Amino acid sequence: MAPFWTLCQVVPAFHPAIIFGAAASAILMYAFYNILFHPLARIPGPIWVRSGLWSWKSTRAVKLDIGWKLLELHEKYGKIVRIARNEASICDPGAIEQIFKFKSPLQKTRFYESLRGVDGHNLLTTIDNQKHGEIRRAESPAYATKLLADFEQNVDSCCNDLIGYLDRCIDAGKGTVDLSEILQLFAIDVIGELALGKSFGFCAIGKDPYNLLPLLVKFLEIACLVGTQPFVSPFVMWLSKKLPEPPSAGAIPGIVRGRIDSRLQEYKEQGTNSGHHDTLERFMSCRNPDGSEYSLQQIRAATGLVLGAGSDTTAITMRAMIRFVVGDPRIYSKVQEEIDDAVSSGAITFPLSYSDACKLSYFQACLKETLRLHPAVPWALPRLVGAGGATIAGHFFTEGTEVSMSPFVVHRRPEAYGNDAAVFRPERWIEADAEELRTMEHNNLAFGSGPRVCFGKAIGMMEVSKAMPLLFWKYRMGFTPRSATSPHKHAAGRAVDGCVSTSEPYFVTSQWVAVQSDFWCDLARRTD
Repeated sequence: MAPFWTLCQVVPAFHPAIIFGAAASAILMYAFYNILFHPLARIPGPIWVRSGLWSWKSTRAVKLDIGWKLLELHEKYGKIVRIARNEASICDPGAIEQIFKFKSPLQKTRFYESLRGVDGHNLLTTIDNQKHGEIRRAESPAYATKLLADFEQNVDSCCNDLIGYLDRCIDAGKGTVDLSEILQLFAIDVIGELALGKSFGFCAIGKDPYNLLPLLVKFLEIACLVGTQPFVSPFVMWLSKKLPEPPSAGAIPGIVRGRIDSRLQEYKEQGTNSGHHDTLERFMSCRNPDGSEYSLQQIRAATGLVLGAGSDTTAITMRAMIRFVVGDPRIYSKVQEEIDDAVSSGAITFPLSYSDACKLSYFQACLKETLRLHPAVPWALPRLVGAGGATIAGHFFTEGTEVSMSPFVVHRRPEAYGNDAAVFRPERWIEADAEELRTMEHNNLAFGSGPRVCFGKAIGMMEVSKAMPLLFWKYRMGFTPRSATSPHKHAAGRAVDGCVSTSEPYFVTSQWVAVQSDFWCDLARRTD
């Protein structure tokens, strides 16, 4: 330090006060430019966000409260809000087509790179629209709606495991069950069947032997946080390869890689006549634009997306549906009455086929309403404005700026779903005429929109449609009251809209995904 202070005495320009003053001036000029002269300067928002001196999105990623905090901003500032130095959030449903349409000049931002796995990019994380189109065309046969019937027996097997576990709990006098955990295990088992042709067997034993669930949640939380500062993503990827894995972290990837390798060998020997009904079988048949077969890395990347995205979204939707339906005695009664009547008349039987589940109109309305009020992904989905700029929601955005839309916020807009948009009311889907129904479907971003819509949408809807009627028909459910002696970890629950109450049955964290935990319910059989 001595030479530095000597230099400061000899050369006044290096005096600490001058250095600090210059730094402060640079920061003030930076903030001044961002507030008054940046291309997004006219868009309202918190002053510290507009200045570029505070990362609002990083704060939300750490505090796990993006959904309701973003909703608060839009309620205060309007349909377009500046949520970062170079990003504006838009909640006008009329802008959905402009942002997510086919052949849009907008493409995904570098945020999505943080969600990439070690095997490379997939349908979710590919930024370039042309490259995404190539992957979409190659992998679309794996998600074809006409193939859903082939997957149904896989789901039925996991439903049997779920019912078997819950029945054993009731028989043992342990009917108070944490549905946040068991439904996640069920969803992972189902996705194991659909992706690899074999369940992981978690639901049958009712536990997570590899401690996988907290690792999955933590990965998404860290990835989302890193995505808010994309420049650190390469460093984090490099660091993740250098650090030793937790003892249990490699268990599932090892199982997955082993199954993929063995199936590839089987595929080489038997071709498509192996009799497997899963997405892996179809990924092995995928071809690149030049006609070459998918590489092992491409197959792993595609399978990894199915495993990672499919389990979370399904479990979140199932928990939310139980919360909304069971939480309203009128709706709960109507759902059970519809299922009971359908069983009595012979209109449906269990195991329930997806086609029969679609006949349960009130149940399906409840499912749509669940996806609307509790979309699995509440995060503001960012897009980069391309060359020439774009006019969105009546505002011109210059090239290089970012715009985003949050399904959670859009779904609560009166323009999208009426003045009672914040209310869980399944009847809106039944009372609507054809034009209103098309508009509501268009405004639903639970699975994304346009060419980036989730390819697994049909599979996810099939899973929930087969499992949930069975649970509602089989069991009488009630939320376990929170008390000093209850098994809850939190003294109060938190709803998807951020409301905290001791009567709230679960605790929601809202980040990339809106995950529920601490969801204890009292179960009893309705029929034997």
